[in-house]
Amino acid sequence: PRDTPLQVGASSFSLAPSWTFSRGYETRRKKASIQTHAQSDSESQKGHERGAEGPSPTSIVQGETENGAIGEVAQEFDTKWKMMWIKRILAYGLPALSIPMADPLMTTIDTIFVGQYCTTRELAALGPTGTLIAVMSYMFGFMGVATIKRISAAVADGEEKEVGAFMQRSLLMAGGMGIFLLTVTQLLARPMLAAVATNADMMQPALTYLRIRILSQPAVILFSVSQSGLMALKDSVTPLAAIVTMCALNVFGDWLMISQLKLGVAGVA
Repeated sequence: PRDTPLQVGASSFSLAPSWTFSRGYETRRKKASIQTHAQSDSESQKGHERGAEGPSPTSIVQGETENGAIGEVAQEFDTKWKMMWIKRILAYGLPALSIPMADPLMTTIDTIFVGQYCTTRELAALGPTGTLIAVMSYMFGFMGVATIKRISAAVADGEEKEVGAFMQRSLLMAGGMGIFLLTVTQLLARPMLAAVATNADMMQPALTYLRIRILSQPAVILFSVSQSGLMALKDSVTPLAAIVTMCALNVFGDWLMISQLKLGVAGVA
């Protein structure tokens, strides 16, 4: 798709899928604690069996040594699991953090090419149209948020069949919303641009840019839902790879359409 959604924020990649790993980590900690207490109870029982004579100095030293060794093992176990948990968070979170940067990056690439090869009037026209596109993407951000939360819950509950069914419904709804937004924008493009203070000199290039760029909006919303579904399944690398590919294609397309074919803002869109 031509654009990427801006709505992916902290709520979208809140690392919800990692809670299952945390639950496993806590379970192992409890098991280690139970084993430690059981060994301590065993030592206490041996002390009672020796009767009123009380523990010998040798047994006291031996018990302290064993307890110290158990404590070191438990601490090492705890540290290893914490480090593994941190590594998983970084492996999931770092690619996800780059996703909101895609739309500003692609808009910046467009602005650079328009500034180099087009007129000042066409460059100024990118301002109000970029604002409208950003608002539209943000308006439908709830689709991505709802998708990642619902699928994460289904995966955590072991309802794999619900994942596919919910993704189908989400994609159908996203496609319908994209077509609705496309239709409304094509019909009301001029009043919408006037509402964001587009003057008469910039109106024509702004209209051209907006009406062409909005054609990709259904694909943008579909991409947002698909991206959220992948992130709910703990895959943040695939959306990142798709965004990197789109940015590379955007650079090549801008160079071809503006520098070589001289299509102006229409080529950028």
